[in-house]
Amino acid sequence: MGSPSPPVLMTHLVRRLYVRGADAVTPHQLRDHPSRGTAWSFLFVSYLMVLFQILGDIFRNPMSGWLKAVWLIALIIVPFVSESI
Repeated sequence: MGSPSPPVLMTHLVRRLYVRGADAVTPHQLRDHPSRGTAWSFLFVSYLMVLFQILGDIFRNPMSGWLKAVWLIALIIVPFVSESI
C-alpha cells in the first residue's frame, strides 16, 4: 500500500520553503518589521517637503489670485481623490 501521505499543512510548508527558499520573509514578518514606521515617516516628510515647495512656487509666480486659489484647492483635494480610487 505505501506510506501515508503527509498532512496538508506540512505539504504547504514544504512547498513554500522549496519555492521561496528557507530564509524568505513572510508577509507577517514584513508587517511587524521595526523599520516600517520609519519608512512611512520618511515618505510623509518627503511629501510635506514637496508640498511646501509647490506652495512656494505658486505664490512666487505672478498668477492671478483665482488661479492660485484653484491650485491650492487642487493640492488639498487631489490626494484624497486619488486615495479613494
